[in-house]
Amino acid sequence: EQGMLLTPGQAYAHIVNVPSKEMPQLMRIQPYDPVNSYLYRKITGAGITGERMPYGGAPLSEAQIALVRDWIRSGAPND
Repeated sequence: EQGMLLTPGQAYAHIVNVPSKEMPQLMRIQPYDPVNSYLYRKITGAGITGERMPYGGAPLSEAQIALVRDWIRSGAPND
């Protein structure tokens, strides 16, 4: 969805430092800055357009959200 390739070896380049399609003023993932990362907003439901992720499913647990937040805070390393 939204023109992203999420296959191994492709996903990182399509989500980190790439403008969001729904809110281009925000990067999909802004390293070190979860509050201004659109993916983080989509999984928390804060400051988004459209539906909270995962679409049609139960929201992620607080522990899962914390993993994403901490990964972004640490610079979204690709390893």
